[in-house]
Amino acid sequence: MGACGNRKYDGIAPNREAACLAAAADLGRFAALDFHTSRQFFPLAMSIEVAGPPTAGTLTNAIRKGNFRPEFIGLPALRFTGSLEGTTLQAMEAARRGLRRGIRAIKPGH
Repeated sequence: MGACGNRKYDGIAPNREAACLAAAADLGRFAALDFHTSRQFFPLAMSIEVAGPPTAGTLTNAIRKGNFRPEFIGLPALRFTGSLEGTTLQAMEAARRGLRRGIRAIKPGH
């Protein structure tokens, strides 16, 4: 499987480079979340179409057949790796990371 994004590593924007590399290698794109802290919960998900109830077997078969897609806020995540939406998210993520550094540098009580 190829990558599309990982919330801990990529922030709020799906990773364009990973999506392009996966597409070039004809790999399916996956999104991943790391739940180390509550700050990492984010509306990034994998949508998998299964035939029947979701069991290990039906999920594995669906993934092997390519019946899945990464989603961001309920929309196809790949739409956010390019175009205006992707550029906007990349800019928002850069701003968020910049602000995060400044906010973390402020010590309470000073």
